[in-house]
Amino acid sequence: MSRLLHTGQVIVDLVMALDTLPATGGDVLARSASFETGGGFNVMAAATRNGLPVVYLGRHGSGRFGDLARAAMQAEGIEIALAPAQARTRGCACR
Repeated sequence: MSRLLHTGQVIVDLVMALDTLPATGGDVLARSASFETGGGFNVMAAATRNGLPVVYLGRHGSGRFGDLARAAMQAEGIEIALAPAQARTRGCACR
């Protein structure tokens, strides 16, 4: 039986809704913001929705973002092969 084995990253995106884009060098206020699971999760979710079994072989932390990523994968029926990292992990990269 075929299946997808994913070893890449599952990341959590900060998604903000804006009424307009800021001018160069300017600022705007977001009207809402939420954390959404993304990165490799999108590929795995699409595969499971199309009937392909998926196993996630990547690492994931035990903090807030790891919990969010695991919940999203479990909701899609993605098998998670590794246990969460024991140390609480945290991180945020903003671009």
